[in-house]
Amino acid sequence: MSALQAYFDAEYLPKKEKWCNAWRQYQGHMNTNNYVEAWHRTLKEAYLGKLKGQRADVLVYILWDNVLNDIMAEHV
Repeated sequence: MSALQAYFDAEYLPKKEKWCNAWRQYQGHMNTNNYVEAWHRTLKEAYLGKLKGQRADVLVYILWDNVLNDIMAEHV
C-alpha cells in the first residue's frame, strides 16, 4: 500500500459522507459554490465598486458599515 493510499484510507474514507455525493443524504444544501461566487460578485460590484488595491482596514470598514447593515436588514 502506498503512502498516499494509506493517508486516503485513514483521513478521507471514514468521512465519505461529507465529501462524496454518492454517500450524502440530501439536506437542502448545494453541492456547488455558486452561492459563494454570486455573493463575491455582489460584494465586488455593489459594495466595493471601483475600490481596487485598498488597504485591509478600508475593506473591513466597508464590510462593517455597509454590508453588515444590509445583511441584518434582510433578517429583520
